[in-house]
Amino acid sequence: MITSLGKKDQGAEETEKALGRLDQAIADLAAVGADYICVASSPMVAYRGPGADREIISQIRKIAKVPGSTTTTVAMDALKFFGAQRIVLVSPYASQNEKVKVFLEAEGFKVLHAKGLEAKLTAIGRLPGSLAYRLAKEAVQEAPERPQAVYIAGGLLRATGQVALLEQDLGIPVVAEGIETASEKEEAVRAGCELLQGFLIGRPAAPPEGPGLAGVRES
Repeated sequence: MITSLGKKDQGAEETEKALGRLDQAIADLAAVGADYICVASSPMVAYRGPGADREIISQIRKIAKVPGSTTTTVAMDALKFFGAQRIVLVSPYASQNEKVKVFLEAEGFKVLHAKGLEAKLTAIGRLPGSLAYRLAKEAVQEAPERPQAVYIAGGLLRATGQVALLEQDLGIPVVAEGIETASEKEEAVRAGCELLQGFLIGRPAAPPEGPGLAGVRES
């Protein structure tokens, strides 16, 4: 897993520097025997515009000679699995929401509303999960029409424990990035999630098979 690549913030200068380190990060993971590589951070994935995730996946294959993806790509696959086209976007980085929105809409989604914070990158992981819940509810309430799903971007935002409650309260699917560790899976199961998405569950595949989504009862 490749995350922030040493970014200090989500600004353009730091993002360019981080993307400049991507080739070496991929090579380093390949050197230690990684057989699958995932690049996280929606702002970084979306920074260079629509299709940038496919370029990153191509980089992984070219340099490491192994398959790979991005958390943004996997989240979009999950939304498509649910048949969700009209969505609301929630993230901890409001200043980057427009770029992520343009990226998502180029992939066929209609972003009805976006909600975000201006938290420092280093502080996101310390924010309470209840904040993700509040932002998601507000995004749905403020949308001009009812969305078919909520996309919570930003893997550092502690949203996993809020997904089941949000789905119960909102009556629509909620996709959050992503189940990568056993402890995150346990938290999601305790919270009542019945569908999980992430690299611990399975690698990305085109719908409708969707093995990156798994019913908890079957796992």
